[in-house]
Amino acid sequence: MHEAEFQRFRSQLFALYDQKAYAEALALIDEKGGAFSDFESDILFWRACLAGRLGDRDGALAALRKAAERGYWYHERMLRDPDLDGIRDSEELAELQNVFLERYQRAQAEARPDRRVWEPRGAARGLLVALHGGSGSLASEGELWRPAAEWGWRVAVLQSSQVLAPGRFHWSDRGKALEEVRAHLAALGAERSAVLAGFSQGAALAIRWALSQEVPAQGFLAVAPSFRMEQVAPLVDGAPRGLKGYIVIGTGDWCYASAKELAAALAKAGLACFVEARDGLGHDYPPAFEESLRRGLEFLQA
Repeated sequence: MHEAEFQRFRSQLFALYDQKAYAEALALIDEKGGAFSDFESDILFWRACLAGRLGDRDGALAALRKAAERGYWYHERMLRDPDLDGIRDSEELAELQNVFLERYQRAQAEARPDRRVWEPRGAARGLLVALHGGSGSLASEGELWRPAAEWGWRVAVLQSSQVLAPGRFHWSDRGKALEEVRAHLAALGAERSAVLAGFSQGAALAIRWALSQEVPAQGFLAVAPSFRMEQVAPLVDGAPRGLKGYIVIGTGDWCYASAKELAAALAKAGLACFVEARDGLGHDYPPAFEESLRRGLEFLQA
């Protein structure tokens, strides 16, 4: 699958970034990035960030300039990335920001929620609802959750209408996110046996909504959830008895400590939560994620 190949490329690139091997990451883009024309917007932004990390002002601006010439744009939140601090005083960056802002506003006005659904053969074991990360999409993450349909699950991967860049979406407005997810589930005829799942920002919402039951669920399967413990701690004691959680996270992820703390709090409250810790992994899906997905779903239905 083209998406699976891109996911492997992205993981390799981010691993190099986490190791501060910025020149090697740029070399990887030069070698393999051209094969992913559907994700050129992402690759140009990553090129700008890596050049920024290397102190190459001209290279960083050139990547963003090329993105503008190609018709792409980036949310101002992305342009606040510390990797771009070296060009923060650039007049050209200010001009590009104006171009990007105009395109963002147009794209946001036209954006609509979306979803992709895979049906199992025969009766479904349950409904798996997956939310992409804070800069993800159906195209970049959807296929990762698809194997669950082969194991008897009805799989629905949902995409936000909140735009971040061309083909990239986020869930930062939680009220809007909740409204859209509830509408998706109503259209799907969702049942209480749903498992809420997701990556990064999407995983954090899955945890929050499962604990609060703002979205009825039997449990959550969270991959690299991006949250602070104080955000979800008040929800633990009120969570329904029998709720289960499964967290897949790398020991090198900045959210690893929060994930362990949440699991301990849930255990203290009498709720089962297992943390599958992947040694050395940063903030990303683990290699061979299909294996983690199977283990997680088996744990939640045991």
